Amino acid sequence: MTRWQRTTPDAGDPAGIRRVAARRESWADELGEHSLTRLRDVIGDASDSRWTGAAATAFSEQAGQLPGLVSGLIERARDEADALRRYAAAIDRIADEAAALRTQLAGLRSAISRDASRLRTLRAADDPAEADRIRAVQLTSDLAGSRHSLASLDARWDELADERRRADATCAAALRPRRRRRSGP
Repeated sequence: MTRWQRTTPDAGDPAGIRRVAARRESWADELGEHSLTRLRDVIGDASDSRWTGAAATAFSEQAGQLPGLVSGLIERARDEADALRRYAAAIDRIADEAAALRTQLAGLRSAISRDASRLRTLRAADDPAEADRIRAVQLTSDLAGSRHSLASLDARWDELADERRRADATCAAALRPRRRRRSGP
């Protein structure tokens, strides 16, 4: 997996991320359907038996905590799937905007290049006509406006890179292991 960079804030495979999220949620559903039922059956079998004593008590206490732990694991997997789906949606949105920005940037750079070339040609004339001087002034003004627009688009590109960093950080935080509280001494 390659890391995205400022020049490619839209890098990634949102569809692949969604597939991972769907598998994670499917795993949580399967775990929920089977494990909790089986755990409750095992706990029920133990409590229905004539098993008594310290071992039976220890087993009952420990086994009684398992459904809660499994439920927490299921909830965690579903939360992770949700985080992955939100991340994929953010990358999709960033990719859509990046594509539009690339188109705008390409058009603007082309216009700047064209206008700069025309301006050089006008300025190189030995005896420019008045119309050429007026056109040169207009091209100079157009170039200044285009460069300002280019700076604005570059700034928006930087904002997209920041949005990607935030999306990465948010998803990573949601996927990091949660610290469990210790019980006892």
